[in-house]
Amino acid sequence: MSRKSVASSGAYDCCRLSVIFYNEPEQRKKLRKEQVSPLVDAFFSWVRSNIGSVGTGSTLYKAMQYSLNQESYLRVFLNDPFVPLDNNNAEIAIRSFCVGRNNWHVIDTVNGAKASAMIYSITETAKANQLKPYEYFEHLLTEIPKHMEDTDRSFLE
Repeated sequence: MSRKSVASSGAYDCCRLSVIFYNEPEQRKKLRKEQVSPLVDAFFSWVRSNIGSVGTGSTLYKAMQYSLNQESYLRVFLNDPFVPLDNNNAEIAIRSFCVGRNNWHVIDTVNGAKASAMIYSITETAKANQLKPYEYFEHLLTEIPKHMEDTDRSFLE
């Protein structure tokens, strides 16, 4: 199967409906159900009917197999208007981590790597919630020690 036949097959119809995702949540959910769901159904039907004509060692085969294996997860956005169609926000959030990965060579233990990952995760979560990471860490490091003896952990929510 050639790249041209894949591109012209209609498998990418979902992308042209991205304007739907700028509506209010209930309207977005309705439009996803009416307009996007049939395209997603058609995409998975197309994958199932064409996967046999693709070489099993090819990248396209692996992508098709992956989409079938992940189908239930790839359909979540159809029923939840708050789930985005893409993962662009996650990609953007990890970009600085990937760019800085050469700096991670100084981490030489598993515990150090876990600690770095936690700090990075907290930093990116703060940014995603429009918080200033430095001030957020300052708040956490001030408040958490006050509650070390608490059995009620509701302050963490």
